[in-house]
Amino acid sequence: MISSCLSFVKTKAVPVNWGQPDDMSLHAEEDRHQCTQVITLKEKEKTEQACIRGKLKTDLELKRMQHQAQEADCQRAHEIHMLEMQHQMRFGIAQPPPPPAQPWDAPGPHHGGPAGGAPPPPFRFLNDNIHPDLR
Repeated sequence: MISSCLSFVKTKAVPVNWGQPDDMSLHAEEDRHQCTQVITLKEKEKTEQACIRGKLKTDLELKRMQHQAQEADCQRAHEIHMLEMQHQMRFGIAQPPPPPAQPWDAPGPHHGGPAGGAPPPPFRFLNDNIHPDLR
């Protein structure tokens, strides 16, 4: 079919008898019709492929746009939350949460903590044991 299409393109058939079509012109007409069908099918396939590619591209763009919209919504929500927290802290409506307690922050017996007892004696330097006249 394609070879006949190419032969039709290469050699243009012109009927010898203008009034009556001969066999050659009938074959040429059939070849031209087949050639047109082949070209039409190829164009249709290309159009369908382009349509599919376009649909896939459109679907990907749609998903990307939805993802960007979700990210923008999350970012806006975070900014609003941060502004609300700043407002609450500025006007004393809410206090910031206390920092997490560390074990070394708890008062122990050496700080007069829950273990009780008198506070430890003040720190003494070694030279405190030296006689005052020798200092």
